[in-house]
Amino acid sequence: MALDVNAVPRLALTGWLRVARLPIELVGSVTGKTGDDTWAPALAFHAFEARVKGTAGSLLRDEELRRDSEQLRTRVAQLRRAATLESEAEERRVEADAELDARRGEAEERAAEAAEAADQREAELEAERQRSRARVRRQAAARGRKAEKAADAERERIAEEANRAEEARLAAEREALAEREEAVEASGRARRVDKAAKATKATRQRRRSRS
Repeated sequence: MALDVNAVPRLALTGWLRVARLPIELVGSVTGKTGDDTWAPALAFHAFEARVKGTAGSLLRDEELRRDSEQLRTRVAQLRRAATLESEAEERRVEADAELDARRGEAEERAAEAAEAADQREAELEAERQRSRARVRRQAAARGRKAEKAADAERERIAEEANRAEEARLAAEREALAEREEAVEASGRARRVDKAAKATKATRQRRRSRS
């Protein structure tokens, strides 16, 4: 069995790296980042570990350390790429949230403006309804006054016609009374004339009888 001359240096290096990682693991446990390989301090240590193993592998001609170094470099590159993508995604999320907030603010502003415009329109319509009702009341009052004036005029016309009829009746009565008075007077004159004629005739007869 071949003796692995690099086993001891590799174990020493691995132990030293494990000790060097302890402060980062302690901080990670406090901040809740334990196991998060995309966390910046953890990612930086992985890159450092890859460089150390690569350098040691070259110096010791240790293929296992060089393989570990290449694997760590590849993993670090992948993690950095993932971190970059996550950061870009987070930026896009932040931008999207900001745009959404802006759009929501614009929508709320437009809604407020629309509500204000609707309130103003409703106020204008109510004012127009008030004006229409007032106009209708004025027109009704004007028609009422016109009808009342027409009724007054009709009553005055009827009263005038009644007055004229009464005056005509009184005039007819006065005329009839005058005619009766004239007839009575004529009858009186006729009786006086007849009476005078009879008296004259009687006088003549008395004179003839005396002679």
